[in-house]
Amino acid sequence: MDKKIKSAQHKKLVAVENIKALERFKQNFKPENVGEIPEVMEGLEQHRQDFFAAVAKQEEYDDTSDAIQACITDRIDMEERCRRLKSFLRENQRKEANSLNDSLLANSTLAFGRPTTSNIRFPKIELPTFDGDSTKWLSFRNRFVAMIDASAELPPIAKLQYLLSSLKGDAAVPFEHVTLTTEKYSVTWAALLKRYDNSRMLIREYWRRLHFLPAIATESVDGLTSLVDEFVRYVNGLQKLHEPVDSWDTPLSNMLLMKLDNETILAWERHSVHKDKYSELIEFLQDRIQILKSSQSISCDRIVVPIKVAGAYRPTAPRRSVTNAASVQRNTPVSSTIQQVSCPLQCADHHLVRNCPVFLAKNTHDMVFLETAIVFIVDDYGEKHEARALLDSGSMSNFISDTLARKLMTPRTRVNVSVSGIGTSRQQIKGSTTAIVRSRNLQFTTPLEFLILDTPSADIPTSPINVS
Repeated sequence: MDKKIKSAQHKKLVAVENIKALERFKQNFKPENVGEIPEVMEGLEQHRQDFFAAVAKQEEYDDTSDAIQACITDRIDMEERCRRLKSFLRENQRKEANSLNDSLLANSTLAFGRPTTSNIRFPKIELPTFDGDSTKWLSFRNRFVAMIDASAELPPIAKLQYLLSSLKGDAAVPFEHVTLTTEKYSVTWAALLKRYDNSRMLIREYWRRLHFLPAIATESVDGLTSLVDEFVRYVNGLQKLHEPVDSWDTPLSNMLLMKLDNETILAWERHSVHKDKYSELIEFLQDRIQILKSSQSISCDRIVVPIKVAGAYRPTAPRRSVTNAASVQRNTPVSSTIQQVSCPLQCADHHLVRNCPVFLAKNTHDMVFLETAIVFIVDDYGEKHEARALLDSGSMSNFISDTLARKLMTPRTRVNVSVSGIGTSRQQIKGSTTAIVRSRNLQFTTPLEFLILDTPSADIPTSPINVS
């Protein structure tokens, strides 16, 4: 272990010395040296990456609190040095500086280069946002640095305003009361780096997200698309953190295969007689998604055979989930089972109570009754949770109570959806989750995505009902 620590320290020292050499280039810079700037900027980025990779290894090999704090201090200091050096190089690179200046001032009548001018208008820039999801930090950091932080034309107070407006949700809470002053920008940016720019913790989080990605029980174009997109995003994040992803074909492929449905696995086995690379599996799955989407669009154009529901004919339609068109698998024909159901009112015919003429003749048409069913909700570990489902044919989405969602222990996805008509006039939903719904009596399962509500229904009934 000592050898590994010394190796990481050596690589870190080499990177620091290379960056010092570039800082001497800045100190001795002359106008005739402008042609060297592209090579210097390229070297700066490479040495910066080498430095942070070495620091990440140090954190991995020595996770004591003192060592971690020292690494955080080194990160912040180096980030500041590289930022100042990059700003200097950009400012003196004539072509790039002019291009950047034109872009920044495209929607502004006054330039940031004249801070003494009154009524400054900030340029309109489509900024990246960050809500505290650590797996989105790297993308946000790189884009913000390129667009705002490295700009020599923007004064610190403008950079601070852009930074604060980019932070959303949990990431914005610690900086809610930051005042807009020049000296606050570097302090705020350094605090944000200290909180989120930790390679060691990011690597752990990416691995955790990969491990807990929900498996697909049945073939579903939406489920497969979501799985592949998220899996690739997390692997790309590990690659950005200098993890040796290119040599992980076997573990990555097996991890992904374990989350696929049986039909997709069988199709891959037939396709991959002489293929075992992770990239080949991803390519196969992306092709399969396109095939499933194409076949789904063709099947939607077919004529749908109506079925009788509660005395009226209605065309069958797939239950729509939040992500649209969740796949349904029936291993046993439902119609054959329903025909054998005895009427609870002791009719001679076999039918459901909703089709019973005796029941329909009862004096209840002044009220509306919605059907419910006891079903199993299956979590990522295969555990079944009994729950009562309200079958509302007028609902456009699926909903689950926060209490049941917590029992499932499945990952949540951040959403921002406004819903009307569920107990209150309007609710703002912040999370969703995916779970498998399974019948208690039939061989029926389907993965569905649910919006998470505190209470999925109002306090009903609103008046006493004669249940006899």
